[in-house]
Amino acid sequence: MIRDEPYRYFVHPTKVQQLWRSGGEQWRLRLFGLLALSRAQYPANAIHVANAASNVVVAFSKECFSTSIVRFLHERNLIVHILDDVKELCGLSSVSTTVAQSTLCLFGTDAESSGLWLSSLTAIVSMVREASEFSCVALLRDFEAAGGYHVLCYAIGHSSEENLKSHRVVS
Repeated sequence: MIRDEPYRYFVHPTKVQQLWRSGGEQWRLRLFGLLALSRAQYPANAIHVANAASNVVVAFSKECFSTSIVRFLHERNLIVHILDDVKELCGLSSVSTTVAQSTLCLFGTDAESSGLWLSSLTAIVSMVREASEFSCVALLRDFEAAGGYHVLCYAIGHSSEENLKSHRVVS
């Protein structure tokens, strides 16, 4: 697994804040894409993309979050959208079975054994945790309202210990 340390250098806090303050519509669109990459379903040969995206989201959350970014995430209901995708990834949604049958993408226990559950949940939990550093509980409330605790408990309860150990994510 790719560790998040190299990605720390790609996410420069000062530049991000300057882009954000100047309107940063392009940056916001890229943020949507990055968040989508961190939680999407992937075929077995593309898991590295999800892991890398998750690591960048973790680094971005740690180094670049601000009150305005957290507010933007809350106003766009991104936590809700992310959790909807994670529910599909975990097999908690009926949509995931029909999608997975028509593609080569992993979901359910196959996604868990490949580390996709852990990767996507690490990204979202990191975002919620870092948002709380700004005394912003909006993302935590969004997480709770969207069933985030249920998804987290499900993932913990249905993950094998060996997969958790072999797919450690640095945060």
